[in-house]
Amino acid sequence: MEARGSTVHISGADLQQALEAARELLRQARYKQALRSLDDLLAGPVALVDRLQILAHRALAQALWKKPEPAIEDATQILVSVRADTDDLSQVEIDWDYEKSQDVGHLGFLADIYQLRGVLYLLRHHPRRAAEDQSLSIFMTADEALNALNYLQRAAALIELNECLDRACQDLELAWQLDAKLVSEWLHLPAAGSWELTPKGVRFIHEAGEIQITADKARPRMNRMGSHWFRLAARYDV
Repeated sequence: MEARGSTVHISGADLQQALEAARELLRQARYKQALRSLDDLLAGPVALVDRLQILAHRALAQALWKKPEPAIEDATQILVSVRADTDDLSQVEIDWDYEKSQDVGHLGFLADIYQLRGVLYLLRHHPRRAAEDQSLSIFMTADEALNALNYLQRAAALIELNECLDRACQDLELAWQLDAKLVSEWLHLPAAGSWELTPKGVRFIHEAGEIQITADKARPRMNRMGSHWFRLAARYDV
């Protein structure tokens, strides 16, 4: 670090070291201490790209500490800062295949931010916003293997809305193909089966019978929240 008067400027190497220290605190579930260290970093002058990284760490820390509202605020601040919030993107047509082919990491980062905000919107009973955020995260993701969470969580949002249930069924099939263990644990399902759309909604067919996927069954629960809910946690190895 370099001190200039009363202002402290942090170098790139020092910043990465500080962020790794914050991630280690998150791994230890020491959320209050992690947030304090991240707040200290944000209190000083940092470049925009560094500020976005700090905010992303803070959003994840708030989410893991089961504080969805401030986590949503931090995620929104990131998206607004780069003019990538939902209202901005809805005003233009975007060739996502081209954008993903040109991405050097920024689009993938924003996809992870959308995924985090989307599941927190779902948790706070805003399923339409959740579905929008998960959709944008899917569009921005070049590696389809990363989209299992998005498909699962968008399906939960659509089932909550009781809209586009054909899309919800397709999303569950896609999530199942990508990570059946994730889906079975989220929805408490047997390890093998198939998906079907019926007039009553989406159901899971297995050898012993069938399970209706209701909004209550698909809805996330605060007491089940963990790092596996968030793509950012995998990005930061938390």
